[in-house]
Amino acid sequence: MVTVVAVVASSCYFPFAWRVDKATGGTEVAPWCQGATDLSAQDCLTMSANFDLALDYAGDYRSLGDFVAAGATEVTARPADVGVPFALPGCCDSFDPARPSLLLYDGTAASSRLVGVGWGVDGAEPAGFAGDLDVWTDVDGRWFLAAWIVRGYLNHPNVFAPAHPCLVSGVDYSSTSSPCFVASHTRDLEILVTNDDGIGAAGIDELVEALRLVPGVNVTVVAPAVNQSGTGDSTTPGGATAAPGATASGYPGTVVNGTPGDSIFHALGVMGLAPDLVISGINEGQNMGPIIPLSGTVGAAKWASRGWVPAIATSQGGGAPADFAAGAEATLEVLEQFRLGEVMNEVSLVTNINTPTCAAGAIRGTVDTVVASSLAGRNYLLQDCTSTLPIENVIDDIDAFNNGFVGITQVPS
Repeated sequence: MVTVVAVVASSCYFPFAWRVDKATGGTEVAPWCQGATDLSAQDCLTMSANFDLALDYAGDYRSLGDFVAAGATEVTARPADVGVPFALPGCCDSFDPARPSLLLYDGTAASSRLVGVGWGVDGAEPAGFAGDLDVWTDVDGRWFLAAWIVRGYLNHPNVFAPAHPCLVSGVDYSSTSSPCFVASHTRDLEILVTNDDGIGAAGIDELVEALRLVPGVNVTVVAPAVNQSGTGDSTTPGGATAAPGATASGYPGTVVNGTPGDSIFHALGVMGLAPDLVISGINEGQNMGPIIPLSGTVGAAKWASRGWVPAIATSQGGGAPADFAAGAEATLEVLEQFRLGEVMNEVSLVTNINTPTCAAGAIRGTVDTVVASSLAGRNYLLQDCTSTLPIENVIDDIDAFNNGFVGITQVPS
């Protein structure tokens, strides 16, 4: 387990081994370990750890251009509908479950993105992984196996499927409502929602009600009992008590008598939840620049990230009233990108969203930017959605917010 922990801490992908160890407690078999004969708990954990190691390696080559720069070339002999395999020289001498010999991409352009990992082995068919889940394909004398473990191309029915439905020629794959995504993602995305304004606040209520309408998503709420703004990532020594509660619209959840960080500790530690994603918010008031370390909204997301769960913090600019609907829309757009694998959400980073409330005009778009380093000479409260500043001229998160853009930054956990 020491090796797994070290790898997961640096990985940009969800830790398979952590989820097996956390969620099943040795009593259930994870979906990717289910087949004609399910893997044993130990074999499932071992295979999951190897997936994490494989993804840690593949994470250095998210774009094809990176892999080609390392010396990889296209593998032309391959099964249909697996994307485009590339391999480094001398790829296929033996099978190493922790080190894929092939990386699969969605095209041949330098910008083509990683969609899967695979193994190609010359000679006799390898023993492969434990159990009978991995079915190898003989292609011109080379044995081929794909593993659909990269976000956006996860294949819940069969992680070792010989082809992926979203890589079939002519198939549309542009959203999570695309039939191929629905067919390959049969397990709901588990989202844990928390905040720092308290479970009864308007922002978390708006977010939860919006998430409830998203197909393929399951929402669990664990949030502070009362407002905990400004508590940063602080926690209560010895933990905090909790009880059943509900959002303003009546969605059931758990109220924690402590900080946002306590809510994460209670959810992951006491309740034993193993979410795919944590979303903290929607906070009333922006969290940008040097203010970020004070934010309980971001603090909760940081603790989730430290616990190896991808996390998003989302905040809404103040107004009379704050436009939480705009914040929910912006958050759902990021969620869609996350589910499609278009954003990776490294576990060492928190995605921080700040959405302005427009007194006039409308939100002008979304910009990926950087955290402002200082408040000197800045107007932290300005939200001018009638601004004409070009999006390419935005310099940081405060500048984006001031000029009517949704600003997205990556904050170290």
